[in-house]
Amino acid sequence: MKFVLNTSFDPHFCALFDAQDTLIAQSNWVISREDGQNVWDFLKMHLPPETKVSFIGGISGPGSFSSLRAGGAILNALAFKFNLPIHQARADQVIIDFLENENLEGKAFLLNSFSDRVFTLENKHFVPQDFTSLDPSIPFITTWLPANKATHFTNPISIDPLGPLHTILATLQKTAPQKGFVPDYEYPAVQA
Repeated sequence: MKFVLNTSFDPHFCALFDAQDTLIAQSNWVISREDGQNVWDFLKMHLPPETKVSFIGGISGPGSFSSLRAGGAILNALAFKFNLPIHQARADQVIIDFLENENLEGKAFLLNSFSDRVFTLENKHFVPQDFTSLDPSIPFITTWLPANKATHFTNPISIDPLGPLHTILATLQKTAPQKGFVPDYEYPAVQA
């Protein structure tokens, strides 16, 4: 079994794949306070104690400080239990791979972070732009934002919110395994 976890962008999700990378089970949610409970309930239901896990991967950020810490604790606990390294990738790389697969290069998209930045994919590079300099009526992919942040955009582009789930495993498998999961916060938790 292969386990992946995203607590970086909305919706948060976890999934299990078999040895041939076929999706076995998935769970997704949007209330970040429920990260820990949802993942442990998912594992209890879909990962019996005798199951062997051969791969662990997670999205390292950017995102909510608390959600990334919860995700890191879960991934590190599983890595310890199964004596496995952890594969991790930033949300931007997962989304770049997904947007390339969906031929959406050049479309502006927003991630749930504490900055005022919008991102585009141009020539396979993640390009941040100042949110305040863009007209909110141009088409934006708002899929990975909480609903309360996405509602003021008048021209959203609708795509499958779990679209990255179809490419996340492939992206994670390309990364070098690490001994532990290290969240990649956009900003430090405490700023001077």
